[in-house]
Amino acid sequence: MIKPPSVAAFFPNAEVVHSEHLSPNPPLNRIDQIALVVHDIDSTITALGRTLGWGPFYIATIKDEQVYRGIPSKYILKVAFCLVGSLEIELLQLLDGETPHKEFMEQYGTGLFHLRLVTDDIERDLSHLRKNGVCAIWSYIVGGQIQNAYTDSQLSLGFRTELIRTPEQIDLLHKKNNF
Repeated sequence: MIKPPSVAAFFPNAEVVHSEHLSPNPPLNRIDQIALVVHDIDSTITALGRTLGWGPFYIATIKDEQVYRGIPSKYILKVAFCLVGSLEIELLQLLDGETPHKEFMEQYGTGLFHLRLVTDDIERDLSHLRKNGVCAIWSYIVGGQIQNAYTDSQLSLGFRTELIRTPEQIDLLHKKNNF
């Protein structure tokens, strides 16, 4: 068993605890992105660059419509991405609309919005999450298939999750739909 680096360096005698209920199989443990909701992407990018040396960031504006909690909702979202090591950092600034981002900011302010988990079977994993009281609240669908889905795991896990298909599945879906 490989110990996490912090345990190996600082807590070599830490107690090992296993959950009695390890599930699903395979586990949802491929985190490829951390997303933060912010008030102002531009000032956040400046602060992250100056303070932590993060960047460059790639910025885009999304104008779209999604079904949010069962209701169609138009929205405008400004997003920025950078890599920190092999982990993608996503900054999210809601410009307009009813979205999970607005709900989050009203309840919690800015901060950690979600951890994105890569799955090779999004339907299987969403089904597993539903059985454990975690539901999809916002999904992006291409060709009738869910490509990614935000969940309402904030209350049960302390943070939201986003599930995304593997890059290979996304590529096949785009080819199938001529993107």
